[in-house]
Amino acid sequence: MVEDTTGAASDSTAATLYAMADAELKLGSVDIAEAHQRRALSIVERTGISSLEYSNFVAQLGRIVLANNHADEAYRLETQALAIRRGLRPAEPELVAQSQNDLGVVFQVKGDFSRARDFYAQALAALEATGAEASLTYGGYLRDYGAILYLMGDYPAAEGVARRALGLAERIGPAESLDVAHSASFLGLVLAKEGRNQEAIPFHRRALVVRERELGPRHDLTLASLVFLAQSVQAQGSPAAAEGLWRRYLAVQESRLGRRHVEVGAAAARLSECLHLIGKNDEADGLFLRSLEIAKDAKAKNLSTLVLRLSDFVEMSQNAERWESISRDIVRVARKTSNGQTLDLALALEAYGRILAERHKCDDADVALDEASEIVGRRLGPSNIQTRVLLHRIDSRRCGRPGRPGSGVPQQSI
Repeated sequence: MVEDTTGAASDSTAATLYAMADAELKLGSVDIAEAHQRRALSIVERTGISSLEYSNFVAQLGRIVLANNHADEAYRLETQALAIRRGLRPAEPELVAQSQNDLGVVFQVKGDFSRARDFYAQALAALEATGAEASLTYGGYLRDYGAILYLMGDYPAAEGVARRALGLAERIGPAESLDVAHSASFLGLVLAKEGRNQEAIPFHRRALVVRERELGPRHDLTLASLVFLAQSVQAQGSPAAAEGLWRRYLAVQESRLGRRHVEVGAAAARLSECLHLIGKNDEADGLFLRSLEIAKDAKAKNLSTLVLRLSDFVEMSQNAERWESISRDIVRVARKTSNGQTLDLALALEAYGRILAERHKCDDADVALDEASEIVGRRLGPSNIQTRVLLHRIDSRRCGRPGRPGSGVPQQSI
């Protein structure tokens, strides 16, 4: 009699695919991870598996499709996993907490911060009921809960949670572990958001040292810490001290991504801003021009960020004439890529209008600013709070005169 090993072989294949999907997800290869996990799930659905194990396969696929920007499918899968886990006997509260935290992430991605906060709180409560507060998992959930409070603008509460997470990581792990670094980084972010950059700097520096040692200098989290540290150093009044950090960030991004990548353009713009603050205007202008060229090559994906900075660069460089032609070129790019409908074009026109006003070309400035106002009104609606804020800012760019109705800038003129 020959023993039938088909089921065991299928289970082994599914487990291997699960592990491969997990590895690819950690490497950022989301499409490959999704393909592996879908195949694994189809195998276990065909051959049968315990409810607990099946929930693990479903939950893993939910996390992967969320990373692949499919939030609605992720919600369906994570809700399914939670329902299965709630029905397990004996109970598995740690898995229930995992599903609740995963659903918190789903709603955070969907922009429903209130529901995300509720699920994060449920996950913490589920672990607390088991006495698992002294665990790295609990610390991770604390950071997620603190992050949603941060996104909701409750910075004092977020700071309290961040300090709890850091204290927990320091108690239960090595003093300079990655969990300590993650918690220190989050606390630094909260402090910086509260305007307490001097207090934030040691936490960002600590996170950077650990992440660089454990993950390497080119890892995304290491680079995030480098940026956070540079921002806080610059914001607390030491742009000269931040210069080396921004140069390092630009150099690493160039080595990772090449000189024409959009993220390299953003890094060049950040260094340019810092250099302007310390008076190195010629180098700063060159870097900013480079960032604009990269943005145009990338079909203006980060155009709005650059446009928002542009009018401020006029004041720092004290060379409005030079920036007039550049800003006019940005308007052309924005008009071509937006079809005249997006806020990117409005922001570009606002920057162009300000530069024209700086050069006392008041009639031309008003025409550009009038069109910017019209686009804002169309896109956001007259009753939107953001509309009023943007219109007030646009009017402040004029040559000391109240705004007047405009018919818009003729497309052939810009």
